[in-house]
Amino acid sequence: MDGFFRETKEKVAYRKSEGCSVAEMECSALAACAAFRSATWGMLLYTADSLADVQRYDQRHWGGSAYEYALTLCLDAVLAL
Repeated sequence: MDGFFRETKEKVAYRKSEGCSVAEMECSALAACAAFRSATWGMLLYTADSLADVQRYDQRHWGGSAYEYALTLCLDAVLAL
């Protein structure tokens, strides 16, 4: 877990002031590793659920209807490299 080292109280407050309410942890960690290694890297993100408001949680089928489309986008991006 890199949160203790990369997400300082100041950074969290700054992002909240910009209107952010959630964070995607794995993408940021992989992006940092790729930048450190000077590697070409990308990640396609799409939302399947949110726990930002647990009282109004809507499962939305966990994004199941978007898998094929997401895979097509990823493969197209790789072929474009």
